[in-house]
Amino acid sequence: MTTPPDNEPPREVPNREAWSLAISRWKLSATPLTPPRVDRSLARHGHLARSATVLRHTLHQIEFWLSPNGLFREWCRRSLLLALFIAVPLLCFTPLVTVFLEHLITWSAALLQICSNLAQIPGRFSAGMLIALTGGLLLRWLLRH
Repeated sequence: MTTPPDNEPPREVPNREAWSLAISRWKLSATPLTPPRVDRSLARHGHLARSATVLRHTLHQIEFWLSPNGLFREWCRRSLLLALFIAVPLLCFTPLVTVFLEHLITWSAALLQICSNLAQIPGRFSAGMLIALTGGLLLRWLLRH
């Protein structure tokens, strides 16, 4: 496999057409925003309703200033959909994985204890055999004398 020389232009990305098609569809799905207007009946509302209306109008002005063609709103919508697409399975499967890992920890601790006990058997068995053999030899020596 040979590498292209440095003066050769980079090769095309294989999925460039698919990406450009997806981006153009994304841009086409954005709807242009209408400029925000002040509500003429604002003075008749109460203090809380006026504050909420002014805050809403300010946010709409900022959104219109950032992206009058609606791409910012579409980007927020797509980002929220992606976040939900990731978060919902995560929230569903995380408790199951946690329970599975807790049981795995319990079982591995039990298996570790079993292996530890099995590893100690030869040492205890040989110590017991050594004590029994010593006791037998001592008893035999005492019976002879």
